[in-house]
Amino acid sequence: MARRERKPHTMDMYQAITTLQNEKDCFAFFQDICSNNEMLAMEQRFRVAQT
Repeated sequence: MARRERKPHTMDMYQAITTLQNEKDCFAFFQDICSNNEMLAMEQRFRVAQT
């Protein structure tokens, strides 16, 4: 799978993530930018990545 380029607008998103202070902020951030299905998919991928 091809990796994404580090474009300025992409880096803005990563910078925004690094400013999150706690789980409440993190939950609100991802709820704003992701659909329920996208969140479920990321949670599943994260569980797989942990193993």
